[in-house]
Amino acid sequence: KKSDLLKVVNTILAVSFLLQLSTGLLRHSLPHKVFEFVHEGGGLFLAGCVVAHVALNWSWVRMTFFSKKGSNPSK
Repeated sequence: KKSDLLKVVNTILAVSFLLQLSTGLLRHSLPHKVFEFVHEGGGLFLAGCVVAHVALNWSWVRMTFFSKKGSNPSK
């Protein structure tokens, strides 16, 4: 189900974002090899999660950003 998949992707996206934030803030406290693996590798993983999130929400994105003015029934 799409909603179940979104729950998983959104949770992974949030954890990945927090990991990126924390390793970015602690970059001078971490060994360089650990920083490279976790932060730089995690950045690629985060980007993949963002792509999956947008793909799963594409109908909302299309309706919100690409619909013609005046044709949006929610306004």
